[in-house]
Amino acid sequence: MRLPSIGLFWADQPLLQWNRAWRGIALREGLSLEENARFFALLATVIADACIACWDSKYFYGFWRPVTAIQAGDTDGNSKTEPDPEWIGLAVTPNHPEYPAAHGCFSAGVTHALRFFFGTDDVEFTIDSNIPDPADPTQPLPRVRSYHSFSQALEEVLDARVYGGMHYRTSTRHGEKIGKQVAHFAWKHFFRPTKP
Repeated sequence: MRLPSIGLFWADQPLLQWNRAWRGIALREGLSLEENARFFALLATVIADACIACWDSKYFYGFWRPVTAIQAGDTDGNSKTEPDPEWIGLAVTPNHPEYPAAHGCFSAGVTHALRFFFGTDDVEFTIDSNIPDPADPTQPLPRVRSYHSFSQALEEVLDARVYGGMHYRTSTRHGEKIGKQVAHFAWKHFFRPTKP
């Protein structure tokens, strides 16, 4: 897949995009009613807690997005940077602070929680996107992407936020750390099975 397409594919509303993937995983894995209750409760809790941790950091640091930094390059106190007032990211930039990357926070939380739940990273699944490719209407974005592991999808998400122009690489990696910590805590303390 072309790099811009990855950036746009993951520009869909992330909570809805992951929720659709969870339904597909639950169906494919043939989870029982009880397993589904635990599965969805765990994932919803992890994504909510990862967002809380992430937004706490975002509003503590208040760091500017690439679109602002590039367009206002002459205001950063570095005489070697030039502004590019015409620059715009591939995907729409959210209107909250850049650091850390929210998609990194909750996508890492989700993928690590999925690993814990299934006891492996190697689960095949698909994710769809409702985002068209505005750059080239004759080459629409793939509507569905397939993955061989949860970590494969996470790496693509982290790359996509940079390719889309919304984040810096450090922000996606630090968001990933937050999500991983949230998933570890949730797995250890919440929704434990009542039977071995």
